[in-house]
Amino acid sequence: MIDLPRRLVGITIGLCILALLGILVPFGVYWFKIAGFGFGLTDRLEEWAHLGEYLGGITGPFVSLCALVALAFNLILQRDQLTEARAEAQRQRTAVARQSFEGTFFQLLKQFVDVARRVSETSTTSDSYFGVMMENLRNTYKMRIVYPGVSYEIDVRLTPQMYGKVYQQYQAQLGPYFRNLFHLFRFIDVSDRTDDEKIGYANFVRAQLSIEEALLLFYNGTWGEGLKFRDLIQDYGILKHVPSEFLLNPDHLNERKWYNVSAFQNAADRKRRSLVPSPSNARFRDEDFDPDLEFESV
Repeated sequence: MIDLPRRLVGITIGLCILALLGILVPFGVYWFKIAGFGFGLTDRLEEWAHLGEYLGGITGPFVSLCALVALAFNLILQRDQLTEARAEAQRQRTAVARQSFEGTFFQLLKQFVDVARRVSETSTTSDSYFGVMMENLRNTYKMRIVYPGVSYEIDVRLTPQMYGKVYQQYQAQLGPYFRNLFHLFRFIDVSDRTDDEKIGYANFVRAQLSIEEALLLFYNGTWGEGLKFRDLIQDYGILKHVPSEFLLNPDHLNERKWYNVSAFQNAADRKRRSLVPSPSNARFRDEDFDPDLEFESV
């Protein structure tokens, strides 16, 4: 936008020059061509009367034109000021909205971190209680799923049920934990922040999760109320840092009945709809990677 004071000075000078020319040029024409005064002054009153009528006829419309130009400029100036005022008001509303969002966001994040800390401190050993739960889940899986003759299809069908039984054992700890985590990501998802901002806030929350918490979240999303969490997990790549070798079965990472590959990707890979999980948790050969393939939701 043009600087208004500088433009105002320029237009004012231009109008003054036009006004001066509008008076001098007609006066000179009349003086030399019509009245025939030459370089002297006439004593005849009728010539002066004619000069006055002439100047009045010339300068009147010109002054009106200048007034219209000044009015048009004033309207333009008011429009620019109104536009700037609206832009400033919008910036203020955006700043207030961001402050309001971040105030609630960090309050919810603090609440979630407090819940996670209380759960972790429940352990009577030096290990985190999330690690104790995950070890219990792993032992239960080995006893009930891993034995000769069990196919992968049966594994996929029974593992969520087995997790459900372990969840019920730790429901007092895991229930509040996963509900707080779900509502935190849900708050980000339904906010009026831009997509890039949402991804940034979601990544910040994801960074708070330990490996054991992410592993439990992986299996929680395959069973019961945890299924409601699955869309958010896939939209924001919350399982990006889950190593496949730490899962109950490394092949679970590739089970598309449970999660789309986007659950294990960063934002850039999700946007280009890559078929491959992130290198931090993927098990693939370089020659298998094709960035041009399109990912289809299952």
